[in-house]
Amino acid sequence: MMIQTVYYSIRDMYFRLMRNRSLDTMWRKQTKGLQLKKLSLEQKRQIQDYYKHCIGKKVSTRWHRLFYTLTGEFNYRYLPFDVFIEMYHRLSPWNYQKIIDDKNMYRQFLSEFNIPDRFVECSRGVYCLPQEGNNQVSFDDVVLYCQNLGDCIIKPSRDSSAGIGVRLLSLKDGYDVKTGEDIRTILKSYKQNFLVEERMMEMDSLRALNLSSCNTIRVHTFRNRKEERVEFVSAHVRIGRSGSVVDNGSAGGIRSKVNQDGKLSEFACATKPQYTICDKTDSGVVIKDHIIDGFERIVETAVSAHQRIPWFDLIGWDMLIDNKGRVVIIEFNPNPDMKMQQLIYKDSVLGDKQDVILKQAFNK
Repeated sequence: MMIQTVYYSIRDMYFRLMRNRSLDTMWRKQTKGLQLKKLSLEQKRQIQDYYKHCIGKKVSTRWHRLFYTLTGEFNYRYLPFDVFIEMYHRLSPWNYQKIIDDKNMYRQFLSEFNIPDRFVECSRGVYCLPQEGNNQVSFDDVVLYCQNLGDCIIKPSRDSSAGIGVRLLSLKDGYDVKTGEDIRTILKSYKQNFLVEERMMEMDSLRALNLSSCNTIRVHTFRNRKEERVEFVSAHVRIGRSGSVVDNGSAGGIRSKVNQDGKLSEFACATKPQYTICDKTDSGVVIKDHIIDGFERIVETAVSAHQRIPWFDLIGWDMLIDNKGRVVIIEFNPNPDMKMQQLIYKDSVLGDKQDVILKQAFNK
């Protein structure tokens, strides 16, 4: 028992050290070239009073300074990055994430919901062709099956955050029409954990935002353990830039808050390479005039699906309504990135649920 206690103590110290190093690196990157606004004593008092109430301890105010500088608006509810990281590790424990957070398991977990049609699933080097059944097949079987799939998406089944590794393929006679690469080489480059699925076509009110990318809605849901129910937290639309295949903010995409009536806020913003406000998309759609049709159906589906995922209390869902009118779950994220996304809301992404969520996470 003594040895085990020492082990966990050393492990926790190591993780804190690595986390702090990562946050310091992020701080330097995000503040490079900025003249940071100073916080008044009253503003600092508001921040510390609020977090003392919600999590029982003082917090660093440097992230409040960053958002105050970028948005021009002070808000004591901005979520410091170190608090965010500790919060989601408490709500979505890593020991569950490393097993459950696998897109190749969606057909089992989310069997009652629509997900993109799967053509190939590979988990730990074991191949399956879902359209042909659930039995293991050989790599050569997969190569043969993919010869003429046409347009499809290939991506990692584990840790594909920020759109890394997501590719649009157009397969004909064993080659990607756009790049000339053969399918055997493409599949091998993804190693042991990946999937190939259909390319989704969104409904008109999403597709109009940018024609080259699959534009999705990020919906956040929370399991309120005290009330024993799953609740909607917030949502924003993710819009790709002209010519881009992905809609991720880390790839330069823009985002706009979606209000509960489906209307977008008055602006969208990019967070990379720098914080930029946009009033229109690259396709010319005016942000403040746009409505996401059927948004209430998206929210209802996310809340219902979260009830089937008991391991995580905070989930970010990437969803859309397709051109057939179906609500489709693209993927779920048990550790949704909410750090720089606060710029979209000029507030915490957790909205009016933040107090409840923080108190649950920190046992207050």
